[in-house]
Order: sequence, then structure tokens, then C-alpha cells
Amino acid sequence: MTENSASQEILWYYEQSGQHKGPVSTADIQTLALNGTVSASTLIWRSGWGAWAPMDRSELRVLLSDASAVLPAKDDPASKTWHYEQSGQRKGPVTQAEMHVMIEGGVITHGSLVWSAGMPAWTPVEATELSLQLLHDASPPLPGDAINNSVVWLLALSPVLIELLRYVIALIATGGNEARADRLVSQNAFWVVGPVVSIALSYWDVSVLKKAGVNTQLLGQAWLVPVYLFKRSKALTQRPAYAWVWIGLFVLSLFAGA
Repeated sequence: MTENSASQEILWYYEQSGQHKGPVSTADIQTLALNGTVSASTLIWRSGWGAWAPMDRSELRVLLSDASAVLPAKDDPASKTWHYEQSGQRKGPVTQAEMHVMIEGGVITHGSLVWSAGMPAWTPVEATELSLQLLHDASPPLPGDAINNSVVWLLALSPVLIELLRYVIALIATGGNEARADRLVSQNAFWVVGPVVSIALSYWDVSVLKKAGVNTQLLGQAWLVPVYLFKRSKALTQRPAYAWVWIGLFVLSLFAGA
């Protein structure tokens, strides 16, 4: 296939359980028809259409007759089903075509654990036969030493930054009266600054990692700062120095406020 003809390949979207899936190629639609994921009444859409339409009222209706006439062989990859891990939960089974759709949509990325019958254990998707699809649809994440760590170090230093910010706010609130400002801070005034700053910096760092192609779903909830920092260092094969710095400064801030 030439580069020009590949660029003109039609990409399709289809409806499933009230959600739109895709984009997928015509070949993928054929596979979905063969395994029964799509049928005559399935709503589909492609660029250039004004509205969604049932599959049997489109040029894809010929695939329906092919599906009724041909059943995939037992050893055909199209008949293979997969399970995958998401947020600590096992999902599936799903078909190989659906796995391709989820890879294209970024639901399954480098580092995602998958399993299929015949495999001895859960395995990162890039170490399975799906790696070809993964390489086709998504470049691997940047290595840890190529990712900018400026934001995560701000997060590591946040216990000190938060206390400084609380004091500045207290000074502003008291018109520059240092004694009153000290008293407000010691009374834990403006405590909300802590969680707001921590959450903001955490999700800022998550956005940095996403741009680098890292599967941030493996890191858990970003607002659980120490857990997030340790999981981040492990995922990027970095030393957890910033996690220990955060813990040390947090403990010091507790003693300083006592």
C-alpha cells in the first residue's frame, strides 16, 4: 500500500453499550463482525457522514454477509480473548479487535498488564504479540532520565513551600503585622493551602508524565503524595530521593508547627 493510499484509508467509529468506540479500520470492523461484536443494527459513523447509521444501511453491510458465511478458525487470532489490568482491577475478557481499539485509544499503553489463555502469568503488553499493534499506534514512553523532574522536585519541597505561602498570606491578611501573622500560622489558619498546593503540583507532574508517554494509571491517585512519589520513581527507574525529601520535610513541618 502506498503512503498516499494509506492516508486515505477510511476510519470508522461504532456504538457499543451507549459508548462510541474507535477509530478502527475497515479490516477491524470485519473482525468485529466475525466475532459478533458488531451486527446489522450497530450504529456506525465515519468522517463525511452527517449522522450515525445502522451498519446494514452502509457500504459495510457486505461484511455482515461475510460474517454469517465465515466463522473464524479456533486458532485464528481474531477468536482470541484477553484480560487486562486497569487501576488494580482485572478487566475482560475482550476480543483481539477490542484490544486493538483500546491500544489506539490509549486505554492500554506500555506497561499495561495483559493475560490470555496459554500465558503462564500476567505480562506487560509490549512483551506480547500485541506489541506490533502497540508500536504501530503508540511510541514507547521516554526513559526516566529524559523526563523533566522540575515539577516533581517542587512537589518534594512542597511542605516548606506551603508553610512559606501560608505565612505570606497571613502577613497580607494582617496588614504586615508579623506577630499576628505568626499567631495565625501557629493556629493552623489557611490550612487549605496545603492540600490545594499538593494536589495542584501532583496533577501538574502527572500531565508532564503523560506528555512523555508514561502510563500514569499505574501510579495510583496523585493526591496521595508519598505513595505517588514512590510509585513514580519505580515506574521511571529513578532513585526515590524526592519521595524521601518530601517525607523528611513533612515531618519537620509537623514539629515546627507544634
